[in-house]
Amino acid sequence: MNSPLFYFQSPVGNRSHAALGTALPRGNGASLATATGRGVCWYDSGTMALAAAVSEACARKRVLAPRVVVPAYGCPDLVAALRYSGAEPLYVDIEADSTVMDLAELAAVVDRAAADIVAIVGVDLFGLAERWTDLARIARECDAFLIQDCAQSVMALEAYPGELHGDAVIFSFGRGKPVCCLTGGALLMDASATDRDRATTAVRDRSVAWLKFRNTLYNALIQPHVYSLLARVMGQRLGATRYVPLDGITTPGRALTSLLEHAVARYWTSHADSVAGVDTVVRAATEAESVAGVRNPRNLTADSGRRRLSRWPLLARSAAIRSDLLKRLAAAGISATTMYNRTLPEIVAEFDGESSYERFPNAESFASRLLTLPVHARLTARDLAAMRVALDSVPGP
Repeated sequence: MNSPLFYFQSPVGNRSHAALGTALPRGNGASLATATGRGVCWYDSGTMALAAAVSEACARKRVLAPRVVVPAYGCPDLVAALRYSGAEPLYVDIEADSTVMDLAELAAVVDRAAADIVAIVGVDLFGLAERWTDLARIARECDAFLIQDCAQSVMALEAYPGELHGDAVIFSFGRGKPVCCLTGGALLMDASATDRDRATTAVRDRSVAWLKFRNTLYNALIQPHVYSLLARVMGQRLGATRYVPLDGITTPGRALTSLLEHAVARYWTSHADSVAGVDTVVRAATEAESVAGVRNPRNLTADSGRRRLSRWPLLARSAAIRSDLLKRLAAAGISATTMYNRTLPEIVAEFDGESSYERFPNAESFASRLLTLPVHARLTARDLAAMRVALDSVPGP
């Protein structure tokens, strides 16, 4: 068995397509604009792209105290983008053991605050699809902008434009994202809105050579024998989740924009992952009669694997079982993560110095029991076997 002292597979992330010596696809491949049929604005982060989308929503529906609906479980950057744009979050609980918002609760929230709601943000968490048809209907009924957050999901080229349901669609290219460039984000909207945005956003020029070097270094650090050393040095600080306010919105210069475009094109032409292998391992473990300690989220279906998952989410029967399983995986050289192990209201309340926060039972349960398995292309047959042994060790009911 592999030892994490010398071998540790990172929890997420294929190699960066923005490294030194990275060749471009023949003919430079498809671009976001041509693939999706929408106008594209590039930003220095996905959080900035989301903030720009929320600002557009506030401009379209002017209210004194704008509110934006977000799921109660997710990345705290959601709230950072809202607050920068002058809006406050309106949290909705997720469905039990699922990544999608509870539609009944969403309808109730919208019914109470429709006049102040300028946008609804849905998230394709881990690449799992939200119920976009339902969200689009609810957004229309309350005259709200629908924002489709695809920060953790870049679907196959042939899926576009049919999988785009939001008035605005957000992509992120930061560390660990499906298309990793360690920086960058994109906002897809109608052409008139993106033209208006380009005229008002400051450009931040940076060295493309330095960015390529950083991405080359990143590719070296995520190799198992190097990542094991990094994990020991960084400990719990590696990948820790915290709320960080957004202090500005900037767009990359032309050279960096071109690099991001080419990275997306390379993803579509050369993407590889281990989703099928992890699916086989998880199915075998969760279908075993003696094992009932872990399960897939309810909305992870047979079609999910075709959506290019960024991680494989699993729910343990209890927080104690999750903790034990994480230790067993780590001992086998597999870095699994708990992602955001608290709800958004709790994370934000801690930053605000508040002791009380709104409670959401389904989101709290999900956060306490979730772990994610890597699905990147570097997994080996030994890694998959180690996952199976660890999952088989989970005690039954």
